[in-house]
Amino acid sequence: MIANDPDGDRLAVVVPDDAAPGGWRTLTGDQVGALLGAYLLGQDAASGSSATPPLVASTIVSATMLASIAKAAGAQYAETLTGFKWIVRAADLRPGVRFLYGYEEALGYTVGRTVRDKDGILAALAVLSLAAKARSGGESLVEAYDALEIAHGVHLTEQITVPTTEPVHVMSRLRIEAPAELAGQPITATSDLTGGTDELPSADVLRYWLKGARVVIRPSGTEPKIKAYLEVVEPVIAGRLTEARRAARAKMDPLGQAVRDLLNG
Repeated sequence: MIANDPDGDRLAVVVPDDAAPGGWRTLTGDQVGALLGAYLLGQDAASGSSATPPLVASTIVSATMLASIAKAAGAQYAETLTGFKWIVRAADLRPGVRFLYGYEEALGYTVGRTVRDKDGILAALAVLSLAAKARSGGESLVEAYDALEIAHGVHLTEQITVPTTEPVHVMSRLRIEAPAELAGQPITATSDLTGGTDELPSADVLRYWLKGARVVIRPSGTEPKIKAYLEVVEPVIAGRLTEARRAARAKMDPLGQAVRDLLNG
């Protein structure tokens, strides 16, 4: 099942799942984002209609699987700040590439260059086309996503939201009292986007990398909240997908609690 929101710019996808309440499970934005990215890159390569290399994009708070998919397909990938004003411009300053697709984890997708904004209508058509192609090969959307994780690793994502009336103070505290570890795992690299980087404009965002995991923290742009976006990446060895998913979950749960504690001070 698919559904758009009232103004048609977002898309939700629900799939049959006997283990889920009511027998249906909503795919996450990152799962749909990866499925569409792989499908559109495959269709683009099969068409051979352009010698200009395609570019796909997602945001700093979205899963990193699309980057892996793009690399395997020989396409370019861009990481942007949150918001489609950044996603649709990902190819503007890259000569010799053509924008093919972009998404953010909050159920927003843009397909091609017809609409330079999130567009749930074209995304819905693309998902239906993807589902039809999968079905013709005897495969469901769930099985198509399983194949992506087997090829690129489990990418488990989670979002944590902490209400606060002083988000600026929380971000300031994190900069002054920078954590050295989370859930007993050392932080191997950090990035503060204040002032921007070579690839990204300035933003009130902190990023932490751990072995096989990443945490992105930013204040909400519309509500008195701090948001944290977590990702755990677990390789799938010898096709043992269930084991890899269990391992990813075993890492995510303590990481999530550690991030909650960090944000609550």
